[in-house]
Amino acid sequence: SSDLSSGINAEYGEKKKKEKKELTEEEKRQIQLAKEERHRERIESGQGLLKDDPEYQARLEKRKEEKRRLQEEAERLLREQKETVVETARGKGVKRGKKKKKKGKKEDPTTAPPKLPTTPQLPVSCSAGYYMTESGCLQCGENSYSGAGASSCVSC
Repeated sequence: SSDLSSGINAEYGEKKKKEKKELTEEEKRQIQLAKEERHRERIESGQGLLKDDPEYQARLEKRKEEKRRLQEEAERLLREQKETVVETARGKGVKRGKKKKKKGKKEDPTTAPPKLPTTPQLPVSCSAGYYMTESGCLQCGENSYSGAGASSCVSC
């Protein structure tokens, strides 16, 4: 008997939920129709133009300002990153001028030392002949050497 009554109650509850859901769908449809009607009335009266809506203009201006701010921030970060790479290359033992040609075999590209990164990710360690700095690997100067993973070069 209790199983029968619980089954009937469950069935009744499902029926009520379905009716409520259908009513909600009908309400949604009526709300949408009312919105469309108000929109038509505003267009016909000339009040519905977005360019004349001060709230819309304020939101639009706010979005433009946020986009401008984000663009400036991205450009600033890019400039800072480039400056850091240039400063590191200038002050950390990189020799400028004519490079002497090395005799012997050319390095295999698969074992070539890592290049100075252009992104914030840094290599875990540097190859022999290079040393680790805050901004990446730099080549040892003339008359100096280093082993793989070195943090400085040793003079000859």
